[in-house]
Formats: sequence, C-alpha cells, structure tokens
Amino acid sequence: MDCAGCNEELRMNPLDYALLAGDDLFHTFHTERVTYKVLSREQTIELIDAGDSGLALGSQGVFGESIPPHIKGAYCRIEAKSASTEEE
Repeated sequence: MDCAGCNEELRMNPLDYALLAGDDLFHTFHTERVTYKVLSREQTIELIDAGDSGLALGSQGVFGESIPPHIKGAYCRIEAKSASTEEE
C-alpha cells in the first residue's frame, strides 16, 4: 500500500490492512494483467450453479505471479484488465 502523501510504500501486517481497507480490498489482488477476486462460499455456489468457473489459488497465479499468503487456497474469479484500465 502506498502513502497518499509521499507515495512511499507502507509495509503492514495483512490483518491490519484488512482492518483499515475492509474485506473487499483485502480479498482482491491486482497484477499487471489480471485481478483475482476471492469469492465467498455463497458466491462460489452461485458461480458454479450459473455454469461458470473460477480458480482455486495456489502459490502462483495464472501468469506465474506470487499469490499473497492470505488468499492462497481460496477460490476466486479472475478478471482480465483491459487496455483502458492499464493506461489509467
């Protein structure tokens, strides 16, 4: 997480980040190419019942990136970043 005032990286315990940022941001991981969004049990059931699928996360993502420890083993939806998102 970057400081809004000086743009330096702030290092903090993941649980502290969850308290400050909230569950939605805590369970979202952005990379250059995709965003991993951890699903709740109910969201996973809805996804599967709709005929869609997600991904169970291990140590590496679909492009070989390291997955943060707090979301390893979770089931998630992957959203590709569009060219317009990357430019922002």
